[in-house]
Parts: sequence; structure tokens; C-alpha cells
Amino acid sequence: MNNEQLLLGLRSEVERDAVGKFPLWAFPTKVQGIIMDLVQYQGFRIEYIATAMLSAAATIVGGGCRLEVEGSWVVSASLYFILVGRPGTGKTPPIEEAYAPIYSIDADSLDKYKVERVAYLRSKDSGNPLSEPQWQQILLSDATIEALKQKLEISPIGVCDFYDEIIAWFNSAARNNSSLIEDLLSIYSGTPIVVSRATAPAPIYVKHPCLNVIGTIQPTRFRELIAKGFLDNGLLDRFQFAYPENQKANHVKDLENWQRKVLTDASAKWHDLIMRLHALIITDGEGKLVPNYLKLTDEARSHFINWWNHDIVDVINAIEDERDIKSRTMKRNNNTYRMALVLQILRHVCGEADMQQVDINSIKGAIALNEFYEDCYDKIMAIITVGQLNVNELKIIDQLPDEFTTTQIQGICSKQGMSDRSVYDYLKRLQQWKLIRKVRHGVYQKV
Repeated sequence: MNNEQLLLGLRSEVERDAVGKFPLWAFPTKVQGIIMDLVQYQGFRIEYIATAMLSAAATIVGGGCRLEVEGSWVVSASLYFILVGRPGTGKTPPIEEAYAPIYSIDADSLDKYKVERVAYLRSKDSGNPLSEPQWQQILLSDATIEALKQKLEISPIGVCDFYDEIIAWFNSAARNNSSLIEDLLSIYSGTPIVVSRATAPAPIYVKHPCLNVIGTIQPTRFRELIAKGFLDNGLLDRFQFAYPENQKANHVKDLENWQRKVLTDASAKWHDLIMRLHALIITDGEGKLVPNYLKLTDEARSHFINWWNHDIVDVINAIEDERDIKSRTMKRNNNTYRMALVLQILRHVCGEADMQQVDINSIKGAIALNEFYEDCYDKIMAIITVGQLNVNELKIIDQLPDEFTTTQIQGICSKQGMSDRSVYDYLKRLQQWKLIRKVRHGVYQKV
């Protein structure tokens, strides 16, 4: 058996173990192969590397391609992601791998800026100054909101703000005033940025800001974000979360030379795809972006509407107590459309689709990804919730069967001295925290 046959044989086995519930099929076939190579030989979690690659692709697509959803509703490739996991689960390396080509783009751009800067300074000395150059940086880190706005004005496609420990990003927002939160929410929505200050040499105006955000956090620190009000003010609702079921640290692998070559080839293939995405950017003679506008195919629109009405709207309408409705639920359409746009363009550079319309395959993939990320969010909230339950409440959950009736839980709770009213409130809390779900009247299931 040669190395290629061995690789193919191992691939199917690894995919069964690594993919799990993650909808890898949503990505183009070529990207699936790159992801699985990195999962198998680099030891990345599939949830982390696939999400990081989706984020990197969104960053390069940015405002260069836009989806006309309906009427004046237009979305760009702006996505906010957080990779959640225990220490040692390898959250940062997948981001660095996915964004490595963008680091290279920024490095080349910086070299160009330095040359242009020298020419500009010389022209000033000659009395015939050239236009002052600007470094069109794409990937930022630890940027203030002022610097972020300036970079959004300079970079045609937009920028990505990367925080290794994203809790620092939120703490920065908490330390500043509430206007920073409003700025971040407005930028996510694509609202034009207008900054006019007497001390500034010129006002800042960005008609279509496009910001991507990615970072990491530990589950135990997620509670801090809620405590500081980021759930109440809606900022967390804009984020999607990747949280693998397997939270054990990986052993280091001793690779053979041919396996190292597989990794090198995978990185090179991803670099090539990012460069192809970057080559799609069109600017006019003044360096202003000329975006490519896509529409939904009729089939894609119909599929999305059916999913939205049946799985989102009907479910919400069936909820009697408004406290049981998650505020983030009605914002899922935005993230889903944005991911569909990125998937379509990514499929285009992989030779699997055109770039005229967003088709049903991209919509189906985006819906599956959004459902996965929402499931991750529910699991994270459940972990936080379990940490808030007292010993007696944990014992009650432990004694319940996987599917139980109201009568059964009342019987168990009565032994703890709880009244029927307290049992009802307890059931409501368990549903709100996604620890149980209501199957039908009087019947519940553990999540």
C-alpha cells in the first residue's frame, strides 16, 4: 500500500471521528480536504480550523462582494466568531493557520507602503508633493475604536480585529463609555461611519464598513461577559461560537516526512485560495472599492424562507412566555445570509459555483453552520448554568430519567421540600437555560 492509498484509508476513519456533528459538507470539496489534512496531521479541532477558515475567507471577501437580500437589505461578509474551549484545546493555532495568507498580504502591503512613503517624503522636499500613502492593513490586533474606524476608511474591503483572548476586547468596551458598544453594533449592521472632530485634519466617512472579529475564550470566563452586560446590550448576539464536544488536550504527534509534506501542501492550497479571493477585489482609478453584487436564486430564497418561517418564526410564536425567547434568535438571519455569501464565493474560487447568484447549496450550508453554532452557544450557556445550580438542584437533575413527566419531577422535588409552584419555576429555569426541552404537554427531555 503506497502513501496515497494509506492517506485515503485513514481519511475516512478520521472523518468519522473528527467531524462528529460539524457540517463539514457545507464547505467546498477542496476546502474539506485541506481541513481534514490539518485535523489529521496538525491535530486541530475541526470546529476550530473550519471556523477560522470561514472567518479568514469572510475577511478577504469583506465588502468586495455583497448580497442583495431584498429591497434595500444588503449584507457584506462581516462575521463575528469566538472559539471557546478549555486551556490546551488548541484554539489559537488554527486561527494563525487560517490567517497566515492574510499576514503575508499585509506584509507585502507594508513593504509597498514603505517604498511609497519614501517617495512621498522626497516629493515634499522637492516642492511637488505626491499624495500621502496609506498602509491598507487588513488584520488588526488590540486596535482602539478610533484606530479601527481609520483602518476601515483606508482598507477597501474592510478589516479583521483578532484578539487571542477576546475577553480583553470586551473589557476594553466595558472600560469605555456606552458609545463604543453602539459603534460596534452599528458597524456590524453596516451603518455608515461618520467622525467629525475639530482636532482631526479631516473627517472620517465609511459608507459601507465591513468588520470581521475573531478570538478565543475559556468557558469559565464566558460568565464574565454576561455579568458585564454584553448579553443584555446585544453585542454577544452578533457573535457565533465554536465549542467542540471533545475538550481533551491532544497528544503531540511524531510525523513522518510524507505526512509533513501533506501539511505543507494543505497550507499552500489554502494560501492559493485566499490569494484567489483577494484577486477578486476590484477598485477604481482612485482606489475606491467597486463591489460585486449577488442575488439569491429563486430556489435559495424559497428554501431560506421555509426554514426561517418553520424553524424560527413558528417556534417563537409557540412560546407563551416572552422571557423564554432568546434575543439572538431573530438575528440569525443576518449571520446565515452572510455565511451563504462567503460560501458561494469560496465555492467559486474552488471551481464549484459561479459568482452571479447565491444558490441553494450555499444557503443550505449556511443554515447548517448557523444551527451548529447556535447549538454550541446553548451548550456554553448550559455549562454556565450548571455552575450556578445548588447541590439539591443538581441532585434532582441527576435523578431524572432522560425523558420525564411533570408528575415525576414533582415527586422528586417534593422530597426536597419544594412546593408545586417552586417546581414550576424550576422547570421554567431549566428550559430557559437549555438543560431540558419540552417535548409535549407535561413531558420533557434532558438536553
